[in-house]
Amino acid sequence: MATEIRVEGIPRFSAAIEKKIAEVNIAAKTFVTVGGQIVVKNSRRLFTSVVMDSSGNQSIAAKGSRNGRLVRRGRHIGPEGAGDPPHIRTGTLARSITTKDVREVGKGTWSSRTGPTANYGRRVELGFRGTDSKGRTYDEPSPFHPYLKPGLEMSAPELKELRRRLFEVANNG
Repeated sequence: MATEIRVEGIPRFSAAIEKKIAEVNIAAKTFVTVGGQIVVKNSRRLFTSVVMDSSGNQSIAAKGSRNGRLVRRGRHIGPEGAGDPPHIRTGTLARSITTKDVREVGKGTWSSRTGPTANYGRRVELGFRGTDSKGRTYDEPSPFHPYLKPGLEMSAPELKELRRRLFEVANNG
């Protein structure tokens, strides 16, 4: 007595798998893109504003404060403590924080670069000690004022929720 085994629906099954792979790939790209924007937003929020009151005294504005006017180029407030967030003087560094180079680096694997494009962004984040490109030597480390790492740490709960939401839709959608 012979037995026959027949499998049907393999093309439909393969199509469903390919559809699911495409959905997860879209979720991964969206996570890298939107996640980078979340880190940018939170990193920019860490900068404090230097304001000048009517008598010319400089201070750090409270978040959301509209008292005083922003201090722009040519004004200087003494160095804040190392490790404190940087102050906005011109806004160039904060505005330069972007997400770019979103690209697929493998099947279902995406990457992006989030950080400042201002050439001095690394020195502000990490400080500097040594010889610069102009041959000047700095024996004392310059103060560091992290904004990107704390911005990433602040973003962790939002990133976790974004990941959960995107991949839940991809898995169930």
